[in-house]
Amino acid sequence: MVLAHCSRAFPAWLLITSLTAVVAGCSGCSPVTDTSADDEDVVAVIDGTPITARELDDALRPQLGELERSRYELRLKQLHRMIAARVLGEERAEQEGEKGFRAATAQAEVDIRLVAPTVSAAVESQAVAADTTRDGDGQAPQRSTLPLTLVGTIVRDDPAKSMAAVRVPGALLARNVQPGQTIVDGAVLLRVERNRIVLRHKGLVEFVPLSVVNAASTPTPARTMSRFTRPPDTVLSLRRNDVDRGLRDIAALERSLTRAAPELDGRRLLVLGSIEPGSLYDLLQLHERDVLMQVNGEWVDEQRNPLWDALRADATVTLLVMRAGQPQSFAYDIN
Repeated sequence: MVLAHCSRAFPAWLLITSLTAVVAGCSGCSPVTDTSADDEDVVAVIDGTPITARELDDALRPQLGELERSRYELRLKQLHRMIAARVLGEERAEQEGEKGFRAATAQAEVDIRLVAPTVSAAVESQAVAADTTRDGDGQAPQRSTLPLTLVGTIVRDDPAKSMAAVRVPGALLARNVQPGQTIVDGAVLLRVERNRIVLRHKGLVEFVPLSVVNAASTPTPARTMSRFTRPPDTVLSLRRNDVDRGLRDIAALERSLTRAAPELDGRRLLVLGSIEPGSLYDLLQLHERDVLMQVNGEWVDEQRNPLWDALRADATVTLLVMRAGQPQSFAYDIN
């Protein structure tokens, strides 16, 4: 080797680098370590035994899943801003924020194709294995075979007030259920967690994981409006005095409404709580857990509820609600 007979001093780092290159290029020499994996997949080597990127990611699968979900939500939020800016202009989009996105989707046909991450089977199995909660007879929840789709959860400090949006087969939209309520086929909701619900079905404790829906399948406003256009299912004649009396305490009426867990066309809809006999909701023949959707063709959401103004000013009011996953339309003649 030239380096062995050279009297000139070489820096230590250069000697090490050169020797490493010579050894690596020696066809008759054995490799220093046998990683048994591609170099780009190896993140560490312990006494010749590699740790691969796959092993590292498998150990961090739940955290990486959360990170991927956060990345998706961040990209979706930015996408909403860009759509609003393209349709409404930069200045209005900046001023209105998420309201600007909803206004943009009302003006233009928007088809969002950003794909949401899916929850891997590995994450799900780890969640089951890590579940230390036992219910009643000490059994851990098992994956339910019921044909239910969990599309959203709201977890509150008081578990009894938590809410889950669950879609059953044949239903157009999810319905909101709380602990203690029956979902379907004798299945009673026990608790709501961030990424799943736990229920009791035929004596067994089961869970339904949160379903991540492909955003590309989300209906646009134009498609949704055409889907819900229908003649009234119920026509009622109401007295003006009765309606005005029911409108006296708007604050109490608002308190009976909570945000629905699922979103529709980027809107967070409103769902009815308990209904007092003789109240305005009773007069309108609405039911507990009805989701308010449209008044006179205008959307109802957490930002705006046009129902009160319409009932005060109009002689005819149309109302579309979602009841147990199916649309129900009302027409009120007020005189």
